[in-house]
Amino acid sequence: MALITGLLWPLQRLNDVLLAIGRALAIAALALMVCFILYQIFMRLFFDAPNWTEEGARFLMLWMTGLIGPLAYRQGGFVAIDMLERALPKMVAALLSLMLLGMAMVVIWTCAQLG
Repeated sequence: MALITGLLWPLQRLNDVLLAIGRALAIAALALMVCFILYQIFMRLFFDAPNWTEEGARFLMLWMTGLIGPLAYRQGGFVAIDMLERALPKMVAALLSLMLLGMAMVVIWTCAQLG
């Protein structure tokens, strides 16, 4: 087990750095989204609201969700997956986690190719 932990240590460090960057970008996206929405409200009260603020806020919300999702998964923020995993025996739960991560990898790979 120590050998596997030692081999995976660089990957864990890389994941830690990428999660910190994703968290910072998600916080920035949330702050910018709030600014867009407040700007739209202000403009509706006094002037004609620009069309781009709604689209920009929606775009930022999608990016915020995508950037913070891996951190929430790593910290156990997805309740439904965690509840099923805890209800299963340890080996079956590990296989389920591996299968779900594999499916997520296939989806991300497909999206990257199509994007």
